[in-house]
Amino acid sequence: MVSAIIYIYLPSYAGCPSSAWLKSLAYASLAFSVLAVIGAVLAKQWLDSYMAGRRQDSLEERIRRRMKMDKLEQSYFPAVLQAFFVFVPISILLFSLSVCGNLLMTLWHSREKV
Repeated sequence: MVSAIIYIYLPSYAGCPSSAWLKSLAYASLAFSVLAVIGAVLAKQWLDSYMAGRRQDSLEERIRRRMKMDKLEQSYFPAVLQAFFVFVPISILLFSLSVCGNLLMTLWHSREKV
């Protein structure tokens, strides 16, 4: 069995204080993406369960479901759902800043070595 070890040179920015900020931006982007996905999945599951079996329900169940829907519309539920969709552009912005910052840092450090 032949095993090959491949070494890839990755520049180290351990001494650079801005590298911690760029990593923080990347992790914040990941967190906002996960929150947006979780919110979308939960909303989809709730809507699917709300819509399931609508035609087979009795009149009392329909009235109870309508009362539930009215209470949800009066609460902050629609605003919470809309907040999850705001997380997507925030995540894209943070990720873009992180990538651009890492690119600029790489170019800056490669310029110093030449």
